Amino acid sequence: MKLLITGADNALGECAVRHFSKEHEVRTVGRDVDLRDPVVVASLVEGVGAVLHLDGYGADVTLDEFTLLDRSARGTYVLMHAARDAGVGRVVVVSTLDMFEDYPGDYVIDETWRPLPKQDAASFVPMMVELTAREFAREGGIEAVCLRVGALDASGTPEADAMKAIEEALKLKFNRHGYQWGLFHVHSDGNRFASMMLTNPLRMQEQQAE
Repeated sequence: MKLLITGADNALGECAVRHFSKEHEVRTVGRDVDLRDPVVVASLVEGVGAVLHLDGYGADVTLDEFTLLDRSARGTYVLMHAARDAGVGRVVVVSTLDMFEDYPGDYVIDETWRPLPKQDAASFVPMMVELTAREFAREGGIEAVCLRVGALDASGTPEADAMKAIEEALKLKFNRHGYQWGLFHVHSDGNRFASMMLTNPLRMQEQQAE
């Protein structure tokens, strides 16, 4: 399969490029490419089977807040629109569990909990990316799966678990009676960040998304 990977120059993106290049033809996009440009994005998604949209995992804090928010929200909008128009079957969006840091440490947080981003643009980026992708899935014509992951280490989400979860997200079968959207937590601490379907990445295929 030909994959487009955005955010290829952040920590998660670099890991994904290494991992998926072994078995797939990979096209990469880093921070030097502005996803708000419809012409550029249309050329990027041409002939692509699936998109791994990892741009929202590591916000570019060198940008001013307005530009950062605009690039994340409008860039995701343009990408999803172009992917749908090009007949791309699946977009996997990865955001972060940092949005739940302000909940008490003894709370068990699953996918039904409302994010509590901090009052700065970088903290809003993952949520903006999620919401934009979700609304496209609700409109129809494209499938989207969102994975919320922690830091790429043993205390958060180990790289191997993150890559396995993305693999399973690419294969996840949807219930065709609803809109094609799935949301999952991927974290080593299932007692803190529980998942309705993903206490372990290997379990994703045992269930169907909403």
